[in-house]
Amino acid sequence: MLFRSRVAKQGVTQEAACMNHQPDTRWAIGSLMSRGMAGLLLAVLWLGIAVAQPGNGFVLPDSSNATIAFAPDGARALVHSRRAGQLVLYDLARRREQWRVPGGDLAGISFSPRGEFAVLVTQRHNDVTATLTTVRLADGHSGAARRLPRLPNAEDTAYSSRAARLSVVADDGASLITAFESGVLAFWPGEGDAPVSTARKPGYYREIALNGAASHLAALHHGAEGSALYILEKDSDAWRERAQLPGVSAFRWLDGGSPRIAMLTTRGIELWEGASPKLAVPLAKGAYEVSGGGVPSVFFSADGAYAAVATASSFDVYTLTDGARVFTHAENVRGAHPGLLLAAAFNGAQLRAFLSTGDFVVVDLSARRMVQRVSFGALGSYSRNWYQDGSSWNSRYRPVLAPGARYVGLDEGKAGYRVVELP
Repeated sequence: MLFRSRVAKQGVTQEAACMNHQPDTRWAIGSLMSRGMAGLLLAVLWLGIAVAQPGNGFVLPDSSNATIAFAPDGARALVHSRRAGQLVLYDLARRREQWRVPGGDLAGISFSPRGEFAVLVTQRHNDVTATLTTVRLADGHSGAARRLPRLPNAEDTAYSSRAARLSVVADDGASLITAFESGVLAFWPGEGDAPVSTARKPGYYREIALNGAASHLAALHHGAEGSALYILEKDSDAWRERAQLPGVSAFRWLDGGSPRIAMLTTRGIELWEGASPKLAVPLAKGAYEVSGGGVPSVFFSADGAYAAVATASSFDVYTLTDGARVFTHAENVRGAHPGLLLAAAFNGAQLRAFLSTGDFVVVDLSARRMVQRVSFGALGSYSRNWYQDGSSWNSRYRPVLAPGARYVGLDEGKAGYRVVELP
């Protein structure tokens, strides 16, 4: 049975009171709000959905004009503060700082598979080189800094996210790999100043990722013949190409003993387990939205059980064992979006997602229904642009969902990042 859900937001969505929140000298800690109870009660009775207002959360210190990245455990946040020139690790449950070390300028942050190490890529404006540093999350100890060619251009507005997707480190801190826009993969020793080997393919890399055991590397590449995912296997101290999977536009390493990947291809959602890929869910290209950065709106569960695929105004959830669609949901939204699902995470048979409407939702996939909805208010609004024949987008906040979707970080510009614990 396929459950279809369409939620009328009139009388339900309210502006989150936390938008006017003012932090104290160190932490800004809010409390749950309980406004509009009549409308919320009506929604609960009519739809069977628990509709709530978010708490105020707390503002991370020194997070204005900063880069934030949640560790793989979803319980810690690494903040690179350009204003303070420091890198800070926060324990979100205890709401306190664990350590703080000197940082650089613009930064991209990525983590090892289990979050033992982080890679910090920094670059000054108008500089032709970048600096790559590994940081141990246990104590903030930094490895040797390496000077790199431009990775990518510091003037790129998406610098932080792109730089993070092009650098990886293993959990022992020994294997460090970077991809350059020139199509070069560089493999670095634990403390060496120069790569031990490089490999080049015409075109450019969009993303690289290690599997949990750091025994295999997946590198998403775009060349003259389109996109392809290259799988490299570590053999002693060398990396050797094991497979080339054409037509891949998104992927995720899956949990388990043997290397497994879920990926979106020109045929649909496929699973790779070392042999030929297996088609799990046939999909046409028009079945999902693609952002301006060329990233499809698709999310995979870590165990390979589910995948969620979104268009601008709807999303579907499929089981990858039999390709069945088990849930679909639509919203009455207008305008261009990178997809209704801005971010999503699976927790067993539960989908936890942040929508482009400004709502956080919880879907019980075993019951095939939405069970909870929390409104944070609109992400922004369009205003008339009198200098051009059109309109401009005025952002109120930008959500960053932590792994596991226990927390969400709201980038509120000059006010900094406000972290809210999710139900």
